[in-house]
Amino acid sequence: MPTDFLAGILDIGTTLWYKRHMKILVLGFTQAGKSLAAIQLAEILGSQPPITSSDVIIRDYAKASGYEEQFVRVSKATYRKALYLFGNVMESDNPAYPADEILKQTDVLAGIRNPSQLAAIRDQLDLIIWISRPGCVAGETDKIGPEVADVIIANDGTLDELRVSLQRILALYFS
Repeated sequence: MPTDFLAGILDIGTTLWYKRHMKILVLGFTQAGKSLAAIQLAEILGSQPPITSSDVIIRDYAKASGYEEQFVRVSKATYRKALYLFGNVMESDNPAYPADEILKQTDVLAGIRNPSQLAAIRDQLDLIIWISRPGCVAGETDKIGPEVADVIIANDGTLDELRVSLQRILALYFS
């Protein structure tokens, strides 16, 4: 693929991004690469680095539980169920938690937890990208599937291939 084509996609995406501050949600099953894809999108578009739902939930859980945030972050696998339950409690008061807070801080959001949260923020989103990765299937905490996405990207190659796929999607949807 010619380099000038990719540069053109980057120019188109960056220009539109700054004109309108499009909001993009990246979804996928656990370990599919949604956080990595969100980081790449933010880099491509010159946006603030993405913040994941997990980042906010870990921060709030640590604060509420009296733990050091870094301890919970490093031990995330151990705390996965507790974090999930904590998020449920927080969402009972605010169905958009923590996505609404994240969208105030950045334009790329990686991961949300359930259909009611998606419904609460859907009108704020310009694009939903689903990241699919071979071997990644719905886990206990995965309550949303690829049917909610505007587009599905296969994360089955190199980082450069994922980046090119993201650039193509941006050019397709925002040019």
